[in-house]
Formats: sequence, C-alpha cells, structure tokens
Amino acid sequence: RARGASTLVLRGAARVARRAALDGGGIFASGAGTRVELRDAAAVVASNASRDGAGALVTDGAALGLRHGASLRGNTAARYGGGARARDGATLRASGSAAAFGNAAGARGGGVSLASGAVARFNESARVEANRATDGGGLHADRAEIAMDGAAVVADNAAAVDGGGAMLESGAELAL
Repeated sequence: RARGASTLVLRGAARVARRAALDGGGIFASGAGTRVELRDAAAVVASNASRDGAGALVTDGAALGLRHGASLRGNTAARYGGGARARDGATLRASGSAAAFGNAAGARGGGVSLASGAVARFNESARVEANRATDGGGLHADRAEIAMDGAAVVADNAAAVDGGGAMLESGAELAL
C-alpha cells in the first residue's frame, strides 16, 4: 500500500503474488505524488484477488508505470479491473512490451478498467492480451481516456456481453 508522495519501485525478480484485499489485491496506490513502477520483465503482479483492481488499484491522482516487460498476470476482480483499475485522476503508463495478460473481471475491464478522469497510455509494444470480463474484456473506460501508439496491442480478449477488446462509455475517449 502506497499513499501520498510515496514511490514504490519493483525490479529484478520482484513479485507481488497471491494476495487478497477488498480493493487493490496486489497493490493499492492513492494520492497525488504517489508512484508505483514495475521496471523489468521479472517484475510481476500475479494471481491476486479483490473487488476492484485485483492486480493494482490506483486512485486519487496516483500513478502506475509498467516498463520493459513488467506484467499484471492472472489477477481476478469481482467487479472492475482484473489487471488494474485506475480512477479519480490516476494515471497508468505501459511501455516496452509491458503486459496485462490473462486477467479477469466479473463486471468490466478484464485487463484494465479506467474511471472518473483516469488516463492510460500504452506504447512501445505494450500489450493487453488474453483477458476476460462481462463487458470490456481487454479495456474498459468510463469518463476516462486511453491512448495507444507505437505498436501497442489489444488482442485475444473476450467479453460475455459487450466489447471483447474494449468498452467505452459516458464520454470516454480512445485514441489510436
């Protein structure tokens, strides 16, 4: 758990795995100035469970960065954001082959769910792949913004109802 002007950096063989919490099963980050960085392929957040943001819940202006192959894998949320949930002005940045892979959500955003002014940027071959949810198997955005460039990929995601790749609602934006 990181709050208010904190920085947590995971690199090397760092793992956050097999944890459960009401929200933010693996990582909970809240508050402007709070940053969580996963910096290489061995940095993994996996097999966590929660109501929202099973891999990570980032809120109230906090930031989550995934770089150089870091991943959110096999996390399960009862509602929103199997891999990650960002809300209330939070940011999520994924680059350099970082991945949200094989996550699930009972409602929306199997890979990543964004709400209430959150912003996500996927670039440099970042991947949202093989995730599932009722709606928005890969990505879900509600009053939030998603930008993808530099060979970023959303692939092989599944939704039981709407938006296997992505579901956008309430003025959400997706820029490709």
